[in-house]
Amino acid sequence: MKTFATSIAEDFGNGGVIDGDVTISGDLTVSGTSGGYAFTEVVTGDMKITNAGATTGLEIEQDGAGSALRINQDTNNIALGFDQPQNSSADIIDIHDIITLTTGSAMRIRTHGTSTALASGATKGLVSIEHNGNSGSNVNNLLYIVNDHASSTGTVGLTIKQDSTNKILFADHNIPATSVAASNATAIHIDFDRTVPNSGT
Repeated sequence: MKTFATSIAEDFGNGGVIDGDVTISGDLTVSGTSGGYAFTEVVTGDMKITNAGATTGLEIEQDGAGSALRINQDTNNIALGFDQPQNSSADIIDIHDIITLTTGSAMRIRTHGTSTALASGATKGLVSIEHNGNSGSNVNNLLYIVNDHASSTGTVGLTIKQDSTNKILFADHNIPATSVAASNATAIHIDFDRTVPNSGT
């Protein structure tokens, strides 16, 4: 066993290939100076990170001018999925510390400039927010936009720009038949609080 381990160490010193499973108990550091380090040169196939501790499962620190993470999905399947069955209070996606962003966007979703295949249908959208759980009378919002600083007077809460002939906004409020008699629902409610007279319209 001692001779076998020594021969492996000598081969690794000059490079080599491992055929089979490898289990590492402890830290693993990969470094290189000849042409950089590409992760695709090391792992091909499936990869899974299992972390039972209260630590970050995977952290990418990108100090260069390139993207920190890029996903290239060439099949008709989900490119990035989140499964959070036990999460009751934490944010699933948290984008924070946006303190130097000026002309960019925190999130940008766009179709190709020459695409004519977008056909999500009347009940879907390029961005879809769908809630089909029975949340009862719990007060909640499917989309919440707040400008929470009184000095941000140039900030608009929501802007919709329509350059074609269809509707700019469509609201479809369907009250269940069992609730019509006792319903006092409002389709669109605008609450405008002007604390100083003649300060706005």
